[in-house]
Amino acid sequence: MITIFDRILIAGVVIILFFAGLWFIKSVIESGLKRRSKIGKLPVELKPGKPALLYFSSKTCAPCKLQEKYLDQAAAKLKQEKKEVELMKFDAQKEKKLVSLFKIVTVPTIVVINTRGEITALNVGLTKINEIINQLKTSN
Repeated sequence: MITIFDRILIAGVVIILFFAGLWFIKSVIESGLKRRSKIGKLPVELKPGKPALLYFSSKTCAPCKLQEKYLDQAAAKLKQEKKEVELMKFDAQKEKKLVSLFKIVTVPTIVVINTRGEITALNVGLTKINEIINQLKTSN
């Protein structure tokens, strides 16, 4: 028979394992971003002093169409706030060199680059407008 103490102990272990897993996933993602931010000279021309969004999609990808609308809305909102951002769209099936360079595995994927040319975020899958805007604002 399981006592209340046993249940509390099991719950505590589950909570500890959950947070340890979150920490591990976060550290793996951050180390990947650090490696990717040291890519060096990008094969695309970015305007100095201006943050950029590199958007990788595909014509056959249904979520990509929705993500493109989100990106356009985010760019328009930033323009209203008088914040400039360079939005570059790439077809992942045609731009194999860039896909390989950024290690893109699925579309839609958005790469956020700050004003110093460093990668500050990598969004895989649908990303909401406010999240894109917040990443651009905090990337500098």
